[in-house]
Amino acid sequence: MESTHSYPGSEELYPSKRKMIPILLGSALFVAAGIFLMNAEEGFAVAVGAICVCFFAVTLAYSLWRILAPRPSLILHEQGFVDNASLSSAGEVRWEEVTDIIVYPFMSQRFIGIKVEKPERVLAHLPSWKRALLRANRGMVESTVNLPVAAFSDPLDDVARKLLERWEQYKRAQGRA
Repeated sequence: MESTHSYPGSEELYPSKRKMIPILLGSALFVAAGIFLMNAEEGFAVAVGAICVCFFAVTLAYSLWRILAPRPSLILHEQGFVDNASLSSAGEVRWEEVTDIIVYPFMSQRFIGIKVEKPERVLAHLPSWKRALLRANRGMVESTVNLPVAAFSDPLDDVARKLLERWEQYKRAQGRA
């Protein structure tokens, strides 16, 4: 695809529509289930239904948007990367901030986790709602930046390898390898 950014020597990795469709369908199913529960007479069921509708309507809209208007999930460049992989994406992260890149399982799904030296500095440029999402994620996993398998058309191990290669290139250029 044609470049949509201004990073010389960069590489763009796009989401997989095939992987986004089950997320879209699952979200639609949970929105429908939430609406069904909201029609119940029991207060607890109505509350659960409302929560389902609110949460899964957001994931439904986001997955539909990712399918219809694809943009890169990840942009790798000489000075760092731009994370657009999920609703809780971290945006631009510079290689100098990165301390580790790992692949890990979480709730039956694989992720690339990127640990940074000062998480609050990475989060500072994000809107408050996104900072809250990323802080909540950090309560469950060690990494500040977490890239889900569904965000890429390439195999996750290949994406991790590309990240590691770019990070190593940066460290060598800085004399830190």
